[in-house]
Amino acid sequence: MSAGVDPKAVRSPRRGVGPRPLSLHERKMMSRASGPDGGGTAVVIVDRRWTVTHVSPRFTELLGWPPELVSGRSLADLAHLDDQGGFQAALHELDLLGFASLDCRLRHHTGGWWRLAATMTGHQQLMTLLCDGQPQD
Repeated sequence: MSAGVDPKAVRSPRRGVGPRPLSLHERKMMSRASGPDGGGTAVVIVDRRWTVTHVSPRFTELLGWPPELVSGRSLADLAHLDDQGGFQAALHELDLLGFASLDCRLRHHTGGWWRLAATMTGHQQLMTLLCDGQPQD
């Protein structure tokens, strides 16, 4: 989705295709983020094409996107057009180092932009992003 697309026009994932179960690694990351030290951290799990497989409740609190509207979509579709290059750079960094950072603006469900700062780790072709966000003018 580009910067000028109405966020309410986001298509839902295909009907009848439910999310796959979380792996042990993903459950640990979600649990760590929802624990006492990570209560403000949003977790997004994506594949290498940035397709969202899971989001934590904190992601929905920050950006207003219910899981059913982002699951199966590319996280990059929500990013500001000027920040698209950061997604490919983060993949390259992840491949080289085993972790990466991503700083971009994502569209809030009701409009406007939020700055997202994420730390990424990879596991079995999936990436876990631990995110924090704030409104962007």
